[in-house]
Amino acid sequence: MTAPTIKIARTLWGVDGFNEPGKWDELFGRIKAEGFDAIECTTLTWRCDPKLLRELLDKHELGLICQIHTTGGDIDATTGEYQYLTSSKLHAHLASFVKLLTEAAALKPLFVNSHSGHDSWSTETAVAFFKYALTMEASLGVPVVHETHRQRLLWNPYSTAEILKTEALKGKLKVNCDLSHWCCVCEHVFDATSARDDWWPATLALVAEHCHFVHCRVGHAEGPQVNAPEAPEHAKDVDAHFGWWRTIWQAQAARAGAPPVVWAEPEFGPPPYMQTLPFTNEPVSDLWKINSRLMVPKKKWVHTLGGQQGGGYVQVDVEDEEAATKASGLAVSAALRELAVQDVEAVAAAKAAAEVQAQARAAVQREGNLKGAEMAAAARQTGVTFFCTPLVSAEGELPLLNTALQAMNAPADAAGGGGGAVALGKMLFSAAEGEQLAIVTYVPSGQNVIDVSEWTASVLEAIGGKVMLGPPKMVSNGTEEGRGTRVEAAVAADPDAGKSPTKDLDVGLAAAVAFLKQKGALPSDLE
Repeated sequence: MTAPTIKIARTLWGVDGFNEPGKWDELFGRIKAEGFDAIECTTLTWRCDPKLLRELLDKHELGLICQIHTTGGDIDATTGEYQYLTSSKLHAHLASFVKLLTEAAALKPLFVNSHSGHDSWSTETAVAFFKYALTMEASLGVPVVHETHRQRLLWNPYSTAEILKTEALKGKLKVNCDLSHWCCVCEHVFDATSARDDWWPATLALVAEHCHFVHCRVGHAEGPQVNAPEAPEHAKDVDAHFGWWRTIWQAQAARAGAPPVVWAEPEFGPPPYMQTLPFTNEPVSDLWKINSRLMVPKKKWVHTLGGQQGGGYVQVDVEDEEAATKASGLAVSAALRELAVQDVEAVAAAKAAAEVQAQARAAVQREGNLKGAEMAAAARQTGVTFFCTPLVSAEGELPLLNTALQAMNAPADAAGGGGGAVALGKMLFSAAEGEQLAIVTYVPSGQNVIDVSEWTASVLEAIGGKVMLGPPKMVSNGTEEGRGTRVEAAVAADPDAGKSPTKDLDVGLAAAVAFLKQKGALPSDLE
């Protein structure tokens, strides 16, 4: 099966400016800049200015998902509060559905997400409503998904399964799965490995057959939303939800054909969904960041005053995923785009690989801190400002050598240590036998003795063989004094020519020192 492409929508629920047309241009620009593909909004947004809404969504190349609430959608003239569910009568919900769907269809949405009907209805009444809803959907030519939401027809897994099995709806009704509601209703996070939940795999498979949209919110046994999905105390609940979502997306992909495209939406909500602190009513987490962190977009953006795209959001040039997520304020967490289509074994393998990588980075940082401190001490004693050194822990990998360079250049009082050697020139070597010799060269700004590219090229010439030499790049440890220029290079292993990375390392070290002596950057009698 081809892995599905997951398109991500951003909910406007609880977002500042959702009902202020003057803020939409900047808001939609920000949403697009963070990598989202569409927005989802209710009548509270589109009734403000339907024409402007459509124009700005087109400008920012965002799709629209309209959310409707049968017997809701209006503001109570007396209380000023939003009306969500005002009747339990079938005829009232049918009339409301027609009115709201017609209104939403005029906006040309990708599809409509409906909170449909009333949870008190029998299966027969629910089926009657859905049959009429399917007729209206076909008449207006706009797809409709019906959400698994509390107070509504699909409010629990048991009656939902009965409804979806009826001949009139089987394979026809489209569902939006927000399974966090079911955890709350049943006061339980379903576990297919438990004897009490032996019914769950079949129900999940049935729902997946009908699902066309997923609201990605992690619920728990006592509520529809955990306070922070990265928190370790919620790991079991997060893993359960991601497992369900993957099952659903794989089912969608199987019936969608190639190339399959499926839609999802991080939908953590504001208070009272979001927990608050007592007496202050302050939310315990940042709603915007949670709904961004769940997806970790491929493009990395940061907010800067005067930015040209998205009302202050501009793309940044970062060199690795960890730095990118830090730069954009996003956490490295369960990413929908990355984990959605992987099976359990692949996810476990990815986690294990990530742990190995984290251990390797930690080892390189420790070695970099130590080597940097030794360089700084030697410079104070001898006045030497250029050094050449091998690093064992980098294992011939350029990214790890760059991590070591960052550790060497970090201030000595930095968190986790730091070599304090930012003012010193360096050529770092790391050999991986059978693979390559990696080289990273750094020359601080403000000196006019050594050219970073010339130094590196002279070493590569001495080594010979199959070499790679990258262009010089400016780097910084965050201060003007810490700026410098870095060059990356590598020499491939070539056993047929009698060359090995270990032997090339010895040649490279000798050539690097010889170049420094020739340029007067090292005393000629220095051993």
